[in-house]
Amino acid sequence: KKIRNHDPEARWSRDWERVESISRFMSKDHGGHEAAWQAYLDGTYPTYPEEILRYNIEQVNGRLDEIHQHQPEEHDGFSLIYRNPISVEGLVNLTMGAPLPFYNGGLMMARVRHFDPENRRPGLPPDVAALVSELGSDRTVLHLVNLSQTHSRAVVIQAGTYAEHQFITATYLPQSGGETSLPVNAARLTVHLPSQSQIKLDITTKRFAHRPSYAFPW
Repeated sequence: KKIRNHDPEARWSRDWERVESISRFMSKDHGGHEAAWQAYLDGTYPTYPEEILRYNIEQVNGRLDEIHQHQPEEHDGFSLIYRNPISVEGLVNLTMGAPLPFYNGGLMMARVRHFDPENRRPGLPPDVAALVSELGSDRTVLHLVNLSQTHSRAVVIQAGTYAEHQFITATYLPQSGGETSLPVNAARLTVHLPSQSQIKLDITTKRFAHRPSYAFPW
């Protein structure tokens, strides 16, 4: 399958539920798959997460091959742009619930941002995977998985890239059964994940409730 791109014909096509390769000359940010990502959030393209990550890995490998094959005498102002091996669109879509920011200074506008409180750094802790599977005007659905077989992990979930949103309540299904809803009423919440565990959070979210800030949780 191929990831649908930004060309005008694709923009108006109803066949968005497929992955289509994008020419390296069409996108400096190596993105352009918002239509396919939106189809996933709408529930019509359930295989998008696997396909976009596979595609991004292929992008990385392909650009590394081009770097190795590139001859210095062929170097020009676009050489590094088209051979940049960093490709994060899938990770941004899936873990943060965000479109890829526009290149050259575009602001990241995400529904959630993750922090590792143990190591006091931005990003997911070791062994932890995240997936934003649904977004609404007042709702965020987030899956978290701890892949470690021996270590528990803690992860801080922030409402928005700059803590500009607010989490109102978080609903989850404990192993004992029966949904449990907890009040949050804050821009961040901390989730503790035992080894080999997972959780699905359905979080009521009030968007743009706070003044944006670059401050870390600690």
